[in-house]
Amino acid sequence: MQADLKTKATQYGIPYYEIDIHQYRASQLHHDTGEYIKPTLNERFKTIAGCKVQRDLYSAFLICHTDDTLTVPDFETCHLDFPHFVKMQDTLILNKKKCGHTMKHCFGF
Repeated sequence: MQADLKTKATQYGIPYYEIDIHQYRASQLHHDTGEYIKPTLNERFKTIAGCKVQRDLYSAFLICHTDDTLTVPDFETCHLDFPHFVKMQDTLILNKKKCGHTMKHCFGF
């Protein structure tokens, strides 16, 4: 699947980047404190900067905010964009609940 994405990105002139998830460890990072805290598999949400965030959405947020080395987040842009991320996440979850869409493995409902 990654090869397909790389091919399509190249075809359309879109930059393609790969992040080493073992080095980046987005699922463990708390950008507000800089700490790496390994969650258990059943933890779907965690608290970051006083806000409840969904683990997979938050990991994607961190990966979208990587620095030029593709090994760590750009903490400054994380801090700037985090309130907007939380607002979008909360809207997404509310809309999924309203529509009756369930994703138990991800959101727990």
